[in-house]
Amino acid sequence: MLTRKIQDDAMLFYEGDHLILTVNETEVDGGILMSLKGDLKSETAYHIQDELDAFTTVGMKVTIDFKEVVFAAPSVLNALLNSQQLIDFFRKGEIVLKNIPGTIYQEMDDTGITELLMIEE
Repeated sequence: MLTRKIQDDAMLFYEGDHLILTVNETEVDGGILMSLKGDLKSETAYHIQDELDAFTTVGMKVTIDFKEVVFAAPSVLNALLNSQQLIDFFRKGEIVLKNIPGTIYQEMDDTGITELLMIEE
């Protein structure tokens, strides 16, 4: 069972007693830097999408730093696409991905997601 806790500027996601994901959100240049650490499991997809949609529907830019992500489930990648579609529909907000680990980037590229999302090298 997934449990979410808030601690300072971070959301912590647990499976039982095991911390699986930390999401730190920091305001930078009028936007949000969302730094991820751990595993982006299917159970976290809704929470990630909810956070993205909350920021982008009011016109904010969200930069997602994948530097410390170990695993990303396909449902999380789908959540990113869903948020991008919302941005495209309302013509507000922006999502930028950066520091994507090689294996995760390859999965994204194989499915064509890299063509649909903004990725900063």
